[in-house]
Amino acid sequence: KPAELGQLYQYVMIFLDDCKIQDAQTFNLARILQVMEQQNLTVASPMIVGANKGVGFRKIMQTPPMPGTEGFVSTFVEIFVMVMTMPAYTALWELFCPEINPYAWGYDFWYDRYALERVPGHKMGIIATSKVDHVQSAKDSTLGRTDKTDEKVKWKAVLRQERHYKKALNIPLNHYRAHMRLANSSWNGSVQGYIPIV
Repeated sequence: KPAELGQLYQYVMIFLDDCKIQDAQTFNLARILQVMEQQNLTVASPMIVGANKGVGFRKIMQTPPMPGTEGFVSTFVEIFVMVMTMPAYTALWELFCPEINPYAWGYDFWYDRYALERVPGHKMGIIATSKVDHVQSAKDSTLGRTDKTDEKVKWKAVLRQERHYKKALNIPLNHYRAHMRLANSSWNGSVQGYIPIV
């Protein structure tokens, strides 16, 4: 729980079981924390090699940094590997609803607007100079998580959670998803700026 963790830690790291570090040269946690502090990021993710389908604005997760930059300030960060400040993690924790949405779908689409209203200085970044591999396979259990649940079932869980949060908590998750802060639907639609090399 965030209240308990907050007494001991400044940051929380989420690392899904279908992600793997390539090597120490391509993933540097100390560097990610340094960039977070210098750029006042509340959430930071490395670049994710092989990030799902990565269509449209989601391609930002797989996009290498522009020359002279560490990566991107972004309104969208897909949850694979992320480092979060305690207030940022608390906002994500408040979205967890496994009894209604056991697949954890939807959080990436709701999080930016939800955190914008609750996390002081909310700012997310993709530190694309660090990389992690996404190796999920529904056919090979040795390659990360094997989830064979039909996508329609997962989307039904997303919609159930949206209805529940609206009715029980008056939180418009469906509005957050429908009105994501995107300039367009291409790879750079969520980009708000570049993170300079520190």
